[in-house]
Amino acid sequence: MKKFLSMLMAAVMLVTSFAFSASAVTKTEAEEAVNAAFDNMFNGVAGDVNGDNQLTAKDARDALVYSAGLDDSGIDASKADIDGDGVVTAIDARTILRVSAQLEEKDVLYSGADKFELFNALINSIKPLKQEFQKTTVNTVVNITYDNHEGIKKFNNQMNRLAGSSGEKMDFGAALTEDIGKKSYSSITNIKPASSTNFPISGEADISSLLTMNDISGIEYKTDQTYTFNVYNYNDTLNTDLSVTMNNLDAVTAYIKQETVSDIPENIQTLSHGKCFDIPDKDTFMAGYKEINNMFTGDIADLVGTIKADFNQLKYYDSYVTIYFDHDTKKICAVEYNLQYDFTVGIRMDLESPLELILNIHETINVTDTENTKYCYFFKNNYKAIS
Repeated sequence: MKKFLSMLMAAVMLVTSFAFSASAVTKTEAEEAVNAAFDNMFNGVAGDVNGDNQLTAKDARDALVYSAGLDDSGIDASKADIDGDGVVTAIDARTILRVSAQLEEKDVLYSGADKFELFNALINSIKPLKQEFQKTTVNTVVNITYDNHEGIKKFNNQMNRLAGSSGEKMDFGAALTEDIGKKSYSSITNIKPASSTNFPISGEADISSLLTMNDISGIEYKTDQTYTFNVYNYNDTLNTDLSVTMNNLDAVTAYIKQETVSDIPENIQTLSHGKCFDIPDKDTFMAGYKEINNMFTGDIADLVGTIKADFNQLKYYDSYVTIYFDHDTKKICAVEYNLQYDFTVGIRMDLESPLELILNIHETINVTDTENTKYCYFFKNNYKAIS
């Protein structure tokens, strides 16, 4: 029994040590991953499907033959999947042909797999390397729409009749949509190292992206990019003295697949967006509707009924993460997270007075808020024009 317990303890310690080493990413490992991604993507000739170290119409032909399933010998499929959708098609072959004829820029030829490897290697190096950043957040209420216009009209008419000439005229539809176009800004200019508490994904000590190719709708690489990191004052005015425009950067962008949920799961990392964004919780989404839920409560609810807003649906779409980096130094200069979503709330009105002719409303209005949030991180010490 004593020998068995010793063996069991040794096995547990062995498993624990493997688990720890697998979960922690060292500075060296992060740097090696970035170097490997650069080598995979930039060594050799982009679009060289057949491995002859040149880009010609023959590469396009070989990619086309491969896409038709006629020949898979000697073909580097990873360099043939130009649009990054996971398969080699005639569209990829056409792109290679156009570049070989100098009708398109060469940077479209980098494979989706290589671009994605570069994206994950770069963004997952931020925490292990404790890269220091400043941050600006911009939130925009893009639009607010609602259905059941007749129900809104009925509510307005009855409430205004009750108020008579003494009260302010109620327009529930206008109240619901008054924040359209509203923007809010916040900037953190104190430089701080990235960690699990201040950089996505929260709670992950070393990881900023758990994305796989299945989580994205596309991956894009561009050269010679310009990016401006804006800083805002407390009164939401632009601080031109602290804002910085960066030039001659490379950029790699991962576009996240659209997804719709009827509830936000406890583990947000089951969602593609949760694998790279810190998704707000349900209370955050519902914060703007607390006033509605508090309108008819207590004694008023006992007398005339209730109005209650409940979370219905959340749709994420057009979201992306872009990494701007210096190609020569391989250092990240900025990261922009763009989170776009519609969240729909159902507002149920059950209002009825003893005299039904005065107040009798039993309607549901579905309200959809379209919002966009940009989280912008600036790695000042990595931008060589400054550092």
